[in-house]
Amino acid sequence: MTKVECKQIAEDITTDIKNSLSRMQSVKLAIIDAGSDSSSKKYISLKMQKAIELGIKTDLIQFSENSKIEDVLTKINNLNNDSSVNGILIQLPLHESLAPYKHRLLNSINPLKDVDGLSAINFGLYSQDLMNGILPATVDACLEVIKNSYSKDLPGTNVLIINNSDLIGKPLAMILSTLGCTVTIANEFSDNIENLLKSNNIVVSATGKGNLYKFSQLSENTLVIDVTSKLIEGKVVGDFIKDEDDLNIIYTPVPGGIGPITIACLLRNLINLTKLQGE
Repeated sequence: MTKVECKQIAEDITTDIKNSLSRMQSVKLAIIDAGSDSSSKKYISLKMQKAIELGIKTDLIQFSENSKIEDVLTKINNLNNDSSVNGILIQLPLHESLAPYKHRLLNSINPLKDVDGLSAINFGLYSQDLMNGILPATVDACLEVIKNSYSKDLPGTNVLIINNSDLIGKPLAMILSTLGCTVTIANEFSDNIENLLKSNNIVVSATGKGNLYKFSQLSENTLVIDVTSKLIEGKVVGDFIKDEDDLNIIYTPVPGGIGPITIACLLRNLINLTKLQGE
């Protein structure tokens, strides 16, 4: 079993961010918190902590369960028109009352300030040309792991993605298929999951459930990117259970795996958008 050097990957990205920041006067990120998920609250805290550490200004805007969609849209519009704000992030998932308006809210963000790359315009840009558009941070983090830890050529590689969301599964599948991979999208309900786990070279799991699969279910030399981070019985776990130590598997640990890379990718998006705004 070999751990991916996630900390080093995140640090390398952070070094590039620091170099860019040294040539910028001011960078500001606005985070909209309109949800009640405890894991998301923790993730917001980590994002803000890293941003502040790097000297990036942060503004946290919170909306309660009773907030109206019009109030959130008005705030986003104000942030779009505020030249001091370089990036806008809506933390998902949303309150139950706002969840039906998720796409409306995401698409109301100016694409040049869409740090999470979830607006329809950014989705369209990177679906047509990987050199344009802002990638969702988690997708970008998965690609960084693959770039740093998968030694074979991507064309012809079999990839299993256990997630079919707009946030991870769909955009990641589209990008990897464009790069020549044979991609299968599944979920925790797929009845042939054992066969799929055994027959793929790269497995990306992001069910959000935790403790679903065993590393022994995989083939030798598989790269596992475990995106799930779930608190179960007082312990943070991913989707994969480490049941054997002598397997020839490369994997991202939980905790401390894909999360720090995702935050670094998010802040890199912010820097890239800030540069575009200055052109």
